[in-house]
Amino acid sequence: MNLDQEDRRIPITDLWPFETYITLEDVMRAYPPKDDLVPWEPTYGGPVVAIGRAVYETQPQEATDHLLRLQTHFARSIAPGNLWMLPTYERMPYPYAVYWPLGNAFHLEKKQQRRFDWFVWMDDDVLVSPEDIKALMAVADPVERPFVSALPYDRFEPHMPAVTEAVDGQLMKWVKAPKTGTYPCFHVGLCLAVFHRSLFDRVPEPWFAAMPPIKGFSGVAPDWWWCYQMNKANITPHVCCDANVIHLGRKLHVNREFSEQWNERSPRRDRFPDAAKERRTISTVSGAEIVRPIVYPDGRSE
Repeated sequence: MNLDQEDRRIPITDLWPFETYITLEDVMRAYPPKDDLVPWEPTYGGPVVAIGRAVYETQPQEATDHLLRLQTHFARSIAPGNLWMLPTYERMPYPYAVYWPLGNAFHLEKKQQRRFDWFVWMDDDVLVSPEDIKALMAVADPVERPFVSALPYDRFEPHMPAVTEAVDGQLMKWVKAPKTGTYPCFHVGLCLAVFHRSLFDRVPEPWFAAMPPIKGFSGVAPDWWWCYQMNKANITPHVCCDANVIHLGRKLHVNREFSEQWNERSPRRDRFPDAAKERRTISTVSGAEIVRPIVYPDGRSE
C-alpha cells in the first residue's frame, strides 16, 4: 500500500516551497502548556486515553450537546486517572491548533511520569457519538492499525469523502465509501481520529504542517501532511467506515447519507466534473467508488 518515494503522485513532493517547518517545540514555546482539566490521581491500571480538540469557530450548539454526551461516555468507560481531558485554546491557526493539545498530553506525561496510550483528536464542528469512538477503538491496534480515522466528509460541495487511496501508483479520491469495514488509504481527513502513542516515536517531525494555495493546487492541511509523514515512515493510515461522524457545514449535517444523496440528486453536481459518473471506477482494494482527481489551474499564484 505504501508508495515508493519515486512513485508518490502527490503534489506536496513537488509543490512544497519552504525550507523550514513548525514543530511541536515551536508551538509549545509560543503557547506554554496547561494542565489537564480533570486532575485525577493515576491510581488505576489499563490504557490511558488523552482527548484533544480544536476550537476554530464559535462552538456550534449541536456539537456542544454531542460533546457533553461523549464526555459522559468517557467518564463511564475509562478509569479515573486514565482519562486525560486536555484543555483547548481558542482560534489557533494551522498547524498550531493540532499541535497544542498534543503538546499538553506530552506535558502531562512528564508531570505524571507515565505515557498515554491513545490520543483521540476531534474537530470542533463534528458531531461525535459514543458509538463512533467504540467503532474506532474496536479496530485500532498499536501495531497493525496505530492510526485510524472516522469516515470524514467534506463540508463544502461536492461533499465527497475526504479519503484518497493508491491504485497502481496513482492517487484516487473516494466518491462513494464502502458501506462498512476498515481500509488502508494514503490520506484521510482529521474530523475524528485515534493515534497510538508509539506513532510519535516512529513518525518524523514535522507531524503537522499547512501550505498556502498555489496555482493548480489548493494547498495542504494538517491531515494531508500527517498522512504523508506516516507513509514516509512506512506506516499506513486507515479509515473506519463504521464511524460515520457528522461534519457541520453551513448548518448542514454532512455525513454518508447527505454526501451520497447530494452526489446523486443535487442540481449543482454538474459544477464538479471530478465526481462525474462516467469517470468513476471501483477500487479493487476497498470496493469504494473512486475517481482520479482533476487538477484545476486556479491562477491564485505562480
